[in-house]
Amino acid sequence: MGKMKDQTIPPFERVAPATEQSTFPGDMQGPFKEGQIYSRDTISAVLGGDGTSYLPSKNMKTVCACIQPELNPDAPRIILPGCGPKIEQQAIILKHTKGPIPCFLKRMTGAWEYVGEWECESVSRNPDVIAAEALKAHRRDISMVITMRKKTDADGAPTR
Repeated sequence: MGKMKDQTIPPFERVAPATEQSTFPGDMQGPFKEGQIYSRDTISAVLGGDGTSYLPSKNMKTVCACIQPELNPDAPRIILPGCGPKIEQQAIILKHTKGPIPCFLKRMTGAWEYVGEWECESVSRNPDVIAAEALKAHRRDISMVITMRKKTDADGAPTR
């Protein structure tokens, strides 16, 4: 995939280029629209970061969240990072990222639904909190629990 030609255009105003593998209507459009499906290639081209991480970052700032609901049943409200240095480091970068980030939920192989902008509200390493979420998710590999909140407009309504 080629680089964007005009780097002065803010990321959400760029039109994401379609790739040969791209078959989703959302990949032909920009900015992201809630409920629309995008490929990881498009997400990465528009926002930066790598195309495989669940919390891709650029310059020590999380650029988006790409979450698998089967591992995170309450996503995007609750994100359950697994264990391991890279996975946990990505979660810590999210904790320190100011402001909302675009969030996507995996709907099938290569298909990611945009579910709006969310920001990190809290991160817990409390064993009781982790145990409760692990039980709901049927997982044993949770290192922390990230609670997210949806960005709202001036009237307090979720943004679209």
